[in-house]
Amino acid sequence: MSYKIGEVAKLAKVSVKTLHHYDAIGLLTPTGRTDTGYRLYSVFDLARLQQILFYRELEFSLDTIHEIMTAPDFDELQALKDQKSMLEARQNKLGDVIGLIDKTINLKEEGSMMELDEMFEVFPEIDKDMVAEEERRWGNTEQHKESMRRARNYKKEDWEQMKKERDVLYEEMKALFNADVPADDPRVLDIVDQHRLMIEKWHYPCSKEFFVKLTEMTSSDEMYIKVIDEECPGLASYTFAAAKALHTAE
Repeated sequence: MSYKIGEVAKLAKVSVKTLHHYDAIGLLTPTGRTDTGYRLYSVFDLARLQQILFYRELEFSLDTIHEIMTAPDFDELQALKDQKSMLEARQNKLGDVIGLIDKTINLKEEGSMMELDEMFEVFPEIDKDMVAEEERRWGNTEQHKESMRRARNYKKEDWEQMKKERDVLYEEMKALFNADVPADDPRVLDIVDQHRLMIEKWHYPCSKEFFVKLTEMTSSDEMYIKVIDEECPGLASYTFAAAKALHTAE
């Protein structure tokens, strides 16, 4: 059975203009056409539209959705499972925040004050000044938007795990740098690629080409150099050299 674009728009509660746009960017192209050229959507097209709308509910950008859903290894069932996990993480985080609000309300009604270590327990540990500066500089980029969207779903344990992974890679990279291991050594390339993949895991899609641009920026910007080189002067430039070598080795 096939459905006309107006029927699909009404069923999915989206505009016809939106469906036209999805078709234009290659995200949702209807399976069929009438003799007069009108779009006809199959039930499989509707299932794809549902998956797109799940990603939109998670605040994925259309560019990111397109990248995910047009990848050769895209798995619809696994994508649904991933979407469920992300929505559950958001639900859990909101539950924690609501719980803290309820506790705050109850204590205020009793005329009591909350213990300081409880007051901010649901919020992640972040450098607010750096976050504000990154927002000013990169707020309009797709990478920053995607990173912020994902961050809204992370709980305290996620931030702790992210920091743990980052610290391990930092220490391994620092050890190789201090041992004068060349930036193009396979051991260094392995660590720097793990760093790139960690960015993909926690923040946004990060190709090797983009990672070169990213590390070039962090090796020439004083705000980032101060953080990266704090315990190991020269590490930012070393990471940039390794990122270039990783990209060249493809």
